[in-house]
Amino acid sequence: DAARAGGGAVNGLLNGKRIVVTGAARGLGYSFATAIAAAGAQVVMCDILADELAASGAALREQGAQVETQTIDLASP
Repeated sequence: DAARAGGGAVNGLLNGKRIVVTGAARGLGYSFATAIAAAGAQVVMCDILADELAASGAALREQGAQVETQTIDLASP
């Protein structure tokens, strides 16, 4: 699962950290969010794609990750 995935060398490396990942609904952003969660961080997932972001966040939560989602458009001031 996301909370324990990845190599043992990174598990717990980011305990106590909160990390923001943009473009986190899918693709590389989602992969980064998954890896960061596996290393023990709380993940703030941000994306413009609200429905996909909600589903991606729910998937990580189901795996035990500490996740918050924020629908945002970084191109808008």
